[in-house]
Amino acid sequence: MVGALGLFIFWSWIQQPAPTSLVVFCAHDAVYAEPILRQFTEKTGIPVVVRYDTEATKSLGLVDQLISEGATTECDLFWNNELLGMVALAEKDRLIAHQGPGWKARSPGDRDARGRWTGFAARARVWIATDEFVSQLKKEQPDRAPAELFAEYFEKQGDLSRVAIARPLYGTTLTQVSLMIQKVGLETIQKSLREAVSQRHLRVVAGNGAVKNLVAQNAAALGWTDTDDAFSAIDEGAAVSMFPLLYGNRPILIPNTVALIAHRRLKENQLRPEAIQLIEYLLSPEIELALAQSGARQIPLGTVAEEQLPEEVKPWMTLRRQAWPLATMVENGELTKARQQAVNWLRQEDVVR
Repeated sequence: MVGALGLFIFWSWIQQPAPTSLVVFCAHDAVYAEPILRQFTEKTGIPVVVRYDTEATKSLGLVDQLISEGATTECDLFWNNELLGMVALAEKDRLIAHQGPGWKARSPGDRDARGRWTGFAARARVWIATDEFVSQLKKEQPDRAPAELFAEYFEKQGDLSRVAIARPLYGTTLTQVSLMIQKVGLETIQKSLREAVSQRHLRVVAGNGAVKNLVAQNAAALGWTDTDDAFSAIDEGAAVSMFPLLYGNRPILIPNTVALIAHRRLKENQLRPEAIQLIEYLLSPEIELALAQSGARQIPLGTVAEEQLPEEVKPWMTLRRQAWPLATMVENGELTKARQQAVNWLRQEDVVR
């Protein structure tokens, strides 16, 4: 199955896009995105040519490519797996505003006010821990919540060699670190991460999937990852549990985002009807429900029939209302500025590679 999927991904990108094809850049995991895009083609007859990101350069790789290509890009639509990279593209005037039904169905906290991007199908940042490690900490301090114990362990433990995080230059870890920088400042986070890696031996690995694998294999006891990776480990029968990763006592929910890309084949203010069809398809209740019912158990941001949600997703529907309002926070530019500070630093910083 994996081999067949890999062949499809490779085949889909090496083909020259036909004039009628939609070219989609996708930073979401292919295992979840590919069936949805294939189903879109089956329903509409519109061919889709897809360029997927890699696990090691999640979201940042495609964002950088879209910025560097500018108007020469062939991309019609970008399905990103996080928010801040899409905001960076908006600031570079790479996105086309579209305030369609999907945009209107989102709250102001889940969409760009001008319609340049729209959020859907969120994941939450979580602690993933071996059941053995959870039991150990709970035995020592039974009255405290595991997430609180993990945060204290991460902050104070002298040896973090059994703790793993993804390289924070990429993906949702970059969003988390950007939020931390925005709240307490770059120097504070630099000092904290440098000390954790160089003196306390925190493990920094290629991506959230690698963190999940280390904990699932008991090669690490604790890590930062996302709900989709943690659910994957649990589904595979690993003896692990997940808990919301709270920052400032609030969960961090990171949406997928989708946007139309400006390029040279479009005349001024022109929109491709096929691209509009796809963006509305991705933002539909049908697809949010499908992503919630998938192995990723993603958290809908639009209106869906909650009785059709998996039981594991329902608690996150409550937590999403307590989460950091990332979309609102980018409006004043501070969170976007923090992301750029993080990128500039982490592209040069050997200590977290």
